[in-house]
Amino acid sequence: MQFTFKKILILIGLVFIIIDIFLFLYYKSNSIKFITKKPLLIFKTGEIKIYKPSNNVFGEAVFLAVIKDAPKLKSGLYFLPIKLLNSNNKTINANLVLGSEEHKIFITHAENGIIKNPIESRFEKVKDIKDFFKKRDPVIIGVPYGNIEIEENKKIEGCIGSCKKFIDLLLIYSSSTKIFVEQLNNSKPFNNLFIGPSMSLVIYEK
Repeated sequence: MQFTFKKILILIGLVFIIIDIFLFLYYKSNSIKFITKKPLLIFKTGEIKIYKPSNNVFGEAVFLAVIKDAPKLKSGLYFLPIKLLNSNNKTINANLVLGSEEHKIFITHAENGIIKNPIESRFEKVKDIKDFFKKRDPVIIGVPYGNIEIEENKKIEGCIGSCKKFIDLLLIYSSSTKIFVEQLNNSKPFNNLFIGPSMSLVIYEK
């Protein structure tokens, strides 16, 4: 009877292993991805595309990540937990600064992952897009990158209100964003940095 009980436990264990393998293969073959013919929006593992500043405006770093969880609210700001693989196949965690509810981000909506051609984008407030972020969905992120303090010292003409608030956030998080971008593909990259604030996003919609 004891031997039979052990056999039953072994069989149950084998069933769970088979189910785990099946689920792994299923999700791997049905992984959620963006569909686009735009080379600028196709990324290799650990790739970050840098767009240099022009006309006295800071540059932008663009990369592909996966959403870890819904946006978190802290001290009036929303943060999006994200993760991505670097070129050394190490999982890197970070927190993307979305900003306050009224902060506007340049948004592209990709229904079922399809990015339209031509691309249709518009500025939208954080409060109107925060519910679109779903755990395990991909997201293409653009964050300010460059010598932010120098650009701030130039005092962008007409930058008041929401623009000024964006610049203030920029100065807070520019150093950690720079570390994230420049150290991402190191063998020992920094983890759980706060980066941003977000300039542009491509959001996956089901």
